[in-house]
Amino acid sequence: MWAKSRVLDNLAAPADSKYLVVDARAKARFEGAAAEPRANCRSGHMPGSKSLPFTELLGEGGKMLPAEQRQQVFAAAGGDPSARP
Repeated sequence: MWAKSRVLDNLAAPADSKYLVVDARAKARFEGAAAEPRANCRSGHMPGSKSLPFTELLGEGGKMLPAEQRQQVFAAAGGDPSARP
């Protein structure tokens, strides 16, 4: 979790030095198609962020997927942890 100031700094940074911002909410909330249940929060997502609902990282019984499978899920969502500064 980052402070708002750090997120804003990241958004203003040159493309080759940005960190990937991952939104773990349900895809409908990310897309702004579902109402935001939290008061004073706008629907939709931050520009440049990627949607990766946390439920996609869970396997049977609600347990976290093994590391290799999590890396595959992140890659499919557009993330490459090895490419980040």
